Amino acid sequence: FINQGKLVQGKPVMIPATALGCFFLLRELSPLLNGKQVVMMGRSNLVGKPLAFLLLAHHGTVTIVHSKTKNPEKISQDADILISATGIPSLVKESWVKKGALVLDVGISFPDGKTPTGDVDFKSVLKKVAHITPVPEGIGPLTVFMTMINLVKAASYCEN
Repeated sequence: FINQGKLVQGKPVMIPATALGCFFLLRELSPLLNGKQVVMMGRSNLVGKPLAFLLLAHHGTVTIVHSKTKNPEKISQDADILISATGIPSLVKESWVKKGALVLDVGISFPDGKTPTGDVDFKSVLKKVAHITPVPEGIGPLTVFMTMINLVKAASYCEN
């Protein structure tokens, strides 16, 4: 819990790998987050909350949408950056997304038991946005990479 508190204060020791991967990608695509409208769909302790706090610490204007939020479609339409980590297949439709937005699809589910499906209706949203991550092969490889970075960081703490 100490690390979570430090994350809220903008001074994390370790950042959950998926949140860190998303943040890394966003900083590559949009280096200045100052004042950008960010909608974070999902409030998990591993993605939604940590990523929201990272974006706040870098001056993004963050709105968290969750299962009890009224009118998530309307809220998401103003987002310069839309991140969905709900695990609800194809939840985000084209009408939910602002033209030219950056969309990170972090959710993954297997509705037919075989085919990985993201939170975002990829085909319909693709033609409207500046960037969208696919599922699979989008955020997943970044999560693996950031896990390795966290491992090296944790090992360096053990040496001291």
